Order: sequence, then C-alpha cells, then structure tokens
Amino acid sequence: MWAFTKRVMASLLLLTCTWVAADSLMLGLSTIHPLSDYDYNEDNSLVGVELGPFHFATFDNSYNVRSYAIGGQTDLYTYKNLDFKLRYGVVKGYEKDNFSVPVPCSGDLCIYGAPEAVFNINKHIGIGAGLFGEAVFFPLVITW
Repeated sequence: MWAFTKRVMASLLLLTCTWVAADSLMLGLSTIHPLSDYDYNEDNSLVGVELGPFHFATFDNSYNVRSYAIGGQTDLYTYKNLDFKLRYGVVKGYEKDNFSVPVPCSGDLCIYGAPEAVFNINKHIGIGAGLFGEAVFFPLVITW
C-alpha cells in the first residue's frame, strides 16, 4: 500500500500544473480479465486527468509495466446519471503480442480505443467501467 501511495503522490506532484485547468481527475483503476486464466496485474495505480476532450494518464498495466496514455474522448450518450464515452489515443508500455485482438503497434507504442460508461454518484464523483483489449477497467472519476 505504501508503494502505491508514493507513486500516487509522485504522479500528483508531476501533474499539478495540468490540474489547474483540468476538468476531471481519474484515480485508482482496478481491472479484471474474465476471459483469461493468466495471472495479470489487476491493481493498476492509475493517475490521470481529463482536460476538455483530451485525457492524459499513467498506470501500471496488466503486465506490470508503467504505461502512459494520451488521447481524446468523445461523449456518446447520457442517460440520467450514466455517461457513455469512447476514449482513444496512443499508449506506451504495451507490445503487439500483449493483445488477443489486432492492435496497431510500433515497438511499445500502440493505438487504442476504449468504450467506457461512468455512473455519476453525484456531480463530483463517478465510477467508470470500460473495456481495454480483454481487460475490464474500473476508475474513480472526480470532477469539479
């Protein structure tokens, strides 16, 4: 737990300048891999920000590799407290062989698309659920 706390604090320090203009902060991130028996990392230590239609994040991926994602997001549909969106962009820290579906990669840089639904508990806190490759991910989203 202390290692996770130190990583979060270091990442928060690095992202401080971005937060001033950020719309949302993404924290936590747990994943499950329901279609595989492989022993994946499922505690992904996410710290990310959303700034308008863009997002920036760092996390420990399912293979225990520190990864960095940058990309955009499109709001698809909102129903009451439930927002559906599509995230897309470039992620560093994966290899083409890490995916069971065809994903364009060059070295450890890959292009991604990830559908996500966020249930907004109130106007400041939401819990997301999305799909990245064969992993189902669950971030905490804090909005101001």
